Amino acid sequence: MKQATSQTQTIQQLASQCVRCGLCLPACPTYVKSQHEAESARGRIALAAGLASGKLSFTDPLATHLENCLSCRSCEAVCPSNVEYGKLIDQTRHFIAQHYPPATKNRFIQGLEYFILHPRYLIWLRRLLRFYQLSGLRWLAKTIGLDKLSPSLTKIQHWRDFYPPIGVERGRVALFLGCINDLIDQTTLAASIKLLTHFGYGVHVPKQQGCCGALFLHQGNTADHHKLMMQNLQAFNIPNIQAIISIASGCSATLGEYHFTQPQAADFTAKVQDISQFLSQCEIPSTCTFKPLAKRIVIHSPCTMRNVRKQSGSVMQLLKQIPEVTLLEPVYKVNCCGAAGSYFLTKPKMANQLGKDTLISLLQPKPDLIVTTNIGCQLHLHKHTLMAKHTINIVHPITLLAAQLDKN
Repeated sequence: MKQATSQTQTIQQLASQCVRCGLCLPACPTYVKSQHEAESARGRIALAAGLASGKLSFTDPLATHLENCLSCRSCEAVCPSNVEYGKLIDQTRHFIAQHYPPATKNRFIQGLEYFILHPRYLIWLRRLLRFYQLSGLRWLAKTIGLDKLSPSLTKIQHWRDFYPPIGVERGRVALFLGCINDLIDQTTLAASIKLLTHFGYGVHVPKQQGCCGALFLHQGNTADHHKLMMQNLQAFNIPNIQAIISIASGCSATLGEYHFTQPQAADFTAKVQDISQFLSQCEIPSTCTFKPLAKRIVIHSPCTMRNVRKQSGSVMQLLKQIPEVTLLEPVYKVNCCGAAGSYFLTKPKMANQLGKDTLISLLQPKPDLIVTTNIGCQLHLHKHTLMAKHTINIVHPITLLAAQLDKN
């Protein structure tokens, strides 16, 4: 039994909030699929508490049950006791990484972490992906779901430090690029700048910013998460900005919780907003109108948007600005599409089951288009459209809105 530390005490304190009512069971995607108590939020809370107290020994099965958690936090959304499950699972993974590091690590995740920590290499990776898309080796891009994102893999965009507002200035914001978004979805970043400036906002794009750190945090690697967090806190220390804007709800969720591990980051996190959230609250200038779009559009709401940012309605509110559009929701509730950061890479079996279910639900209302606010969900769902041989496009709502803006 290990001696109690502040970390193990924190895990036990968070776990003690659970009253074991079981309301989280039907909300937990892995429990719904497995019907196994250890694959539920309640079960994982008990395992984490037992490990932290020393009552349970670390074993491979115990580790697997904890690793199988998607961190979707659907359990938090229904918990009557307000258990902070996200904090608990992250603390537990950090504890395991410290005391029981794996003998080997997923090589793909290792490579991805290396690229993220050395952003200059992301440019070369982007060039490589573009080469694959344009060459006879396009099958590789198809395999990972990148082929339908080819419009964004154009010539690399080099962002300016500042984009002035168009018309009367209403304020200034800073744009968070993100690592994967800047790698393969520069189209949405450009669309965000277009809409923000047309809405009257000057847009800062700090050059020294880095990854939000989500991949590292959810792997228990708090050292690199902290490094990236401090880098972003310094990069976005810009006077007189109203908001820090992210185009990926996964990044928004992580950036918005920096104060959990760095209390001094409270001012930063208070400014973090998802682009859809920010624009949906803006008064649209009379000079901006939108072209009609007679399409049926179904809205996929990522877990981070729904359970963490609690802004699932902002996309629908924003897209209502487009005349003649028909906005739809999935026929039945889907808790998680299975992307979950790097989960679809490390746990493909469960991720694919959830992805298939999500796509079926999204296609039930017979839409012409699917929109989602998170790049990981977009890639994962694209993969499943390819596997199911569907031709429907999946885009970011901001890309769609910017395309309909009747002013250039």
